Amino acid sequence: MKILQFIDSLAIGGAERVALTIASLLEEENIDNAILRRYPIGGLENNLPKNRVLLDLNTRHKLDISAYRKFAKIATSYDVVHIHLRGSLMFAYIASLCTSFSMMKVVFHDHYGDIDFDKSAPLLLKWALKKIKYVGVSKSLNNWALQDIGLLDSNISLIENIVLPVINDTPKQLTWKPEKWVMVGNFRPTKNQLLAVNILHLWNNKGNAAHLTFIGQVNDISYYESLIQKVKELGLNEYVTFMLDCTEPQKTLPAFTLGIHTATSETGPLSIIEMMAQSLPFVSTPTGEVAKQIIKEYPDFIASGFEPTDFIFAMQNMLDRPRPEAVKMVQGIFNTWFEKAPYLQKLMTVWHSVIKKCGGTI
Repeated sequence: MKILQFIDSLAIGGAERVALTIASLLEEENIDNAILRRYPIGGLENNLPKNRVLLDLNTRHKLDISAYRKFAKIATSYDVVHIHLRGSLMFAYIASLCTSFSMMKVVFHDHYGDIDFDKSAPLLLKWALKKIKYVGVSKSLNNWALQDIGLLDSNISLIENIVLPVINDTPKQLTWKPEKWVMVGNFRPTKNQLLAVNILHLWNNKGNAAHLTFIGQVNDISYYESLIQKVKELGLNEYVTFMLDCTEPQKTLPAFTLGIHTATSETGPLSIIEMMAQSLPFVSTPTGEVAKQIIKEYPDFIASGFEPTDFIFAMQNMLDRPRPEAVKMVQGIFNTWFEKAPYLQKLMTVWHSVIKKCGGTI
């Protein structure tokens, strides 16, 4: 079996991290695989498994016929083309219209994080989705594929995200003091870092001296600038740090005492799973599949709403526990719900169905 993952780039982001996780799992199983990207934009290349092949299309523009032909030539030599991100799916669909490439061998892995607010789909995307096996990372995405796009239930699979823990020599914090918070996520409105700043302001006004570090890339420059302005307005400059272009946030997490996540819409989120992989207690807004899973058994991890007071109430409940107890809870959640073997088995089931449909043998 030969698997080709196709993605826009290896810029720092959630879908890109998932692609690297899949590549690592395939490497462990000695399954032939490669990553093909449309644009030679990076940040995460150094995180690739040692022996994995990284291919580039070097797409110049939307009507780059040579790129479509190159894609078809490469993709045809693989049993399954596992595509991340909607732009790359539409690219593959156009390639199928002007070359011999068949969409029958495509699995589309949908990571779209704004699905709770944006259910639209351009016509080209709808046409492409009708041809493939669909993998959503959340129930919200799968419901959209079923109800809004009209895909058959038999062509839809739910495969929630996991992360592979990074071995870390950084000593873990034993107490809640000093208060060092961290939020991981690229800077754009739905990540809602402005809420995190307001939470910090309200918390420190109660006589605390917490410090918040944001880790992420700038996706929306105007939003990022408004965030910096808000920090200045509230007099929080000495209490807020921005870490841009961090390629391995897991390696930084043990240095913090508490993770926070304030997004208004999510499918994962991957950042919370990374926190759990490093035994970092956290508090999150009630968004994404992870929050829906956790709140049933561990409600202290999830705020009841999106106001700073909602978040601080949950955070205070968390901080009332001894930190080693909270760490043990996080470790238990991660070890129970985010194992790599079931994740890979779900992917293999989807890939096998595609190969069988195309007349191949496993």
